[in-house]
Amino acid sequence: MYTLNIQKMEENKQTYYLWKIDWLKGFLVEWTTIEKVKELAPYILKDYLETIEEMKKVIQYKNMIQFSFQTA
Repeated sequence: MYTLNIQKMEENKQTYYLWKIDWLKGFLVEWTTIEKVKELAPYILKDYLETIEEMKKVIQYKNMIQFSFQTA
């Protein structure tokens, strides 16, 4: 389970809401309304976690490849 801790932020007289999970580097949901953050958060989290899994596969396969260069 992921806790939804939303922060209210203000910058240049504009208010927005921010949700991040500290231990998931790079994960962030930001929008101008708290309702939209709540709506978007599950989809963005799902996409983020799927991307991480795909990156793990790429790294795994990358480590299995050896390159050999020959010149004529």
